[in-house]
Amino acid sequence: MTAPKIDRGRAGSALVRWTIAFGALAAATAVMLLVRVHLDKAHIVLVLLLVVLGASTAGGRALGLTVAAVAFLLFDFLFVPPFYTLIVADPLDWLVLVAFLVTSAVAAQLLYRATSTAEEATQRAAEVDRLAALSKLALLADDAGGFDGRPGPAGAFS
Repeated sequence: MTAPKIDRGRAGSALVRWTIAFGALAAATAVMLLVRVHLDKAHIVLVLLLVVLGASTAGGRALGLTVAAVAFLLFDFLFVPPFYTLIVADPLDWLVLVAFLVTSAVAAQLLYRATSTAEEATQRAAEVDRLAALSKLALLADDAGGFDGRPGPAGAFS
């Protein structure tokens, strides 16, 4: 049994994307923490949601959902009173927290689907282009009398 081959280039770029996403989350959180007294929960949620959307766009569903979960915990721990606990004193804050988590998860999933659909469409378009080129070659060979329609060796037109 052989070990699975790991593409070092892709693994490295994934690590870079994860590092950048969590760096952006840390930076946004630090800046908002400095001005926490001047921010409303809606401002905080919108900034964190932008970070989640950026992570989802750059790194896919797994990164987006992970950043959403960590952002949820940071939001609760740092910006929902009582601060520096995971306890929620005001029941309305539960609504804000749950709405943020659900919105982040749905947005991450939708971005993943949109990206996957776009990649599939690009692959299909490339396949159609290859088939069109092959058809053109077959027609040109037929017009030149090089293809008689009988089966022959694989890949042979004459």
